[in-house]
Amino acid sequence: MRDLKIVFALLLCAGMFGAVAAPADGGMVRTPDRLNAVLATINGEPISLGDVLPMTQSKEIQAAAAYSGEALEKEIYKLRLEAVDDLIDNKLIVADYATRNFTIPERDVDSALDEASIQIGCRSRTELKKKLRESGSSLEEFRKRVRDQLIVQLMLHREYHASNFITPEDMFRYYSEHKDEFSRPERIELAMLQLPPGTPELEKQVREISEKLAADPGAFPELVLRFSSGPGRTDGGKLGVIERRRLRAEFAAALGEKPVVGSILGPLRTADGVFWLKVIDRQPGEIVPFERSGAEIRRRLEIELRRKCRARYCARLRAGAIIRYFIPGAPDVSDNKDLENKNINTNGK
Repeated sequence: MRDLKIVFALLLCAGMFGAVAAPADGGMVRTPDRLNAVLATINGEPISLGDVLPMTQSKEIQAAAAYSGEALEKEIYKLRLEAVDDLIDNKLIVADYATRNFTIPERDVDSALDEASIQIGCRSRTELKKKLRESGSSLEEFRKRVRDQLIVQLMLHREYHASNFITPEDMFRYYSEHKDEFSRPERIELAMLQLPPGTPELEKQVREISEKLAADPGAFPELVLRFSSGPGRTDGGKLGVIERRRLRAEFAAALGEKPVVGSILGPLRTADGVFWLKVIDRQPGEIVPFERSGAEIRRRLEIELRRKCRARYCARLRAGAIIRYFIPGAPDVSDNKDLENKNINTNGK
């Protein structure tokens, strides 16, 4: 559990300081009014844009490299709505923890804080306090966030282990249904010489290349450099390692079932030219047996079971809570159109 605690402390730390490093929303100006905009309430407790931005900042910056215009606004909206839901669930879990007879030792919180300080280059609590002040936060606030995340992990861990068991039957069923994912496809390393259609004196060149290769297969790189119009001319026509199933049909058929390393195939006549292929290396395909797949199968099943367990647990907690969203398109959206239109707005105006 200690490793999990440290990881989540570091994630919190990265989120908090990420909000200082660069502006979100492609440079939007974050005024106090904008940061205080209420996106949802949980049992009367507000969740603001300022609560959400530290969770979404890095993803929003990445989104700006992949989207633009309306698509970027939609992606940022989706990220923020997901963050609101995560905050709601986390607050409900922390509240549930308060009703149980559980305790997280303060030394564990201290340990997580110390590890976080080291990872961000702070050699002491004094340096950490200074960095937090510069980000507009405090050690007390940060400590509470770390403690809350440890609580969430403790409660989810308890919920998962109280209700989920992975049996050998579960593992074998998963393997049977996903056998292709546990196979290693055959891989071929090839070099290629290509003469395009319409090449002047094409047939003469085909005869010359075929004769030279028959007499000296080692002349392949030299002939590629001299004649080929394909890729990798200065590197002997090397194409790199390719999964056999991804080869074009004419090449796969010419290779046969077990191509011999060092063999040269061709001339192969196609609609886009005449080709010679040299087999540089071959890595046979393999189906990884069930007996060697156990650890990966268990890892995948645990991830899926934990996801379902969290969903069930949070749905149970939500059923007894009063939740209001002030976000267009969210569940049970408030009728307050004023809030709907400005709170999760991504243009910063």
